[in-house]
Formats: sequence, C-alpha cells, structure tokens
Amino acid sequence: MAADTELDDRWILGMRDVIVESVEREEFRILIVLADGRTLTIEGAATLGTLETPKQRTDVWDAQEGEEDALAHLVGQRVLSAVVFKTGALRVVVSSGTCLRVPADDHYEPWQLSGVDGSMLISLPGGGVAKFPGPD
Repeated sequence: MAADTELDDRWILGMRDVIVESVEREEFRILIVLADGRTLTIEGAATLGTLETPKQRTDVWDAQEGEEDALAHLVGQRVLSAVVFKTGALRVVVSSGTCLRVPADDHYEPWQLSGVDGSMLISLPGGGVAKFPGPD
C-alpha cells in the first residue's frame, strides 16, 4: 500500500491504480471496498460526475428501485486520484473519468476511510478531518 502525502490543505491518498472491488449499498450508507483492503464508507451527501463537467452530477442516493445504481459501474475501475481536503471533503477519480465527491457536512460524519491496519480518516461534523493511525 502506497503512503499518503500530506500537503498544507489536503492529503493525497496512496491509492493510485488500486481497483474498486465492490460497492455495497445499505439503507443509510454505501461501502466501497478496494483491492488494497481499504473501505470507504459514505453516510452523507455524495455525487458522481466528471472532472470535465463538474456541474453535471448525479446524486448517489437517487437510485430508484429497478434502476441501475449510479455507483455500480465503479466496480473494476482503477483509482487515478484520491484526495482528502482538510475541510472534510473527499474526491476520488477512477479510470473511466468518473469523479466521486463527498462534501463536508455541518452535522454529521459524511465519510470515513478505514485501512486493513486499523487506520482511519474521518470527515468530522462541521468540517475538518480526524486521522487515526492503526495500532502499533
């Protein structure tokens, strides 16, 4: 697993070329499981779009019964870029050009990323990010 790089306003996550293995939708959350063992849990607002057309986005919670889930096509895609902004926002771009965005939330933890080593990044209510290392 590649190391994360911390900059002044963001972390660039070491997830480049990691494959999205599965997307599981539960009642109030979405689990995106990656081939390196990390799991991204989304419990807040999130959209899918592209970097070229950032204003044209699909709400990931809008799938109606019988419709194809907007997130289903992420399975099998390679992560090109994964960025956690210190404001609490998350942006993940995959090889198809699809961009998943999860903004910070004033009242809830909209997303968390957990590693196989027990490490976690969590977007905090009101903005900001908590980073917990795995056990030694």
